[in-house]
Amino acid sequence: MTLYMPLFRTCSTLRSLTQFYAHLVVTGLHNDLLPSTKLIESYSHMGSLLSSSLIFDTHPSPDSFMLGVLIKCYLWNHLFHQVVSLYHSHIHMGNFIFVYPSVLRAVSGVGDLVTGRKVHGMVIKSGLESDAVIRTSLLCMYGELYCLGDAQKVFDKMPKRDLNGRPSEGLEMFHRMLSKQIRPDKITLLSVAEGCARVGCLRLVKSI
Repeated sequence: MTLYMPLFRTCSTLRSLTQFYAHLVVTGLHNDLLPSTKLIESYSHMGSLLSSSLIFDTHPSPDSFMLGVLIKCYLWNHLFHQVVSLYHSHIHMGNFIFVYPSVLRAVSGVGDLVTGRKVHGMVIKSGLESDAVIRTSLLCMYGELYCLGDAQKVFDKMPKRDLNGRPSEGLEMFHRMLSKQIRPDKITLLSVAEGCARVGCLRLVKSI
């Protein structure tokens, strides 16, 4: 199947991609996870999320990685409610290490703290709380939903706190300054805003 993957790059239009998809169906290769996942991504890039969703829904045995790609496609289009809905509908699939960061970003987008806490609980239950990417996503979610106490708890458990120029450390410093009612100067605000942007806390950046 890997021989077919470069052919995806030759599909520059929806028509050519659909023709290639038809070829995969005829050969029976559309049931393989790799090409189906790539089709989901390709259709999304061409603006046909409906086709991406249809491929996922009709696949005989989608895995969590395929789900993660579909969720990212919705996330790229800022369809946060659909991401949360997909998560709830397929929570039975198990290993969500590829899914949690995108779901947590969507939770921030819809302002759904209740679901955010439930996702955090599932992360802990799955033994994934030590994953650096997921922890950073949790930190961003709580930060963007202005739950600074929860963000601080997540940060305090992080074994390595210097990510991409230590933005998480900058976020912690900002939280501590606010808790002590210290007014940050312009330099501090700029530094913290840059750090938040690097880890994806865009809403918190705007607030800062």
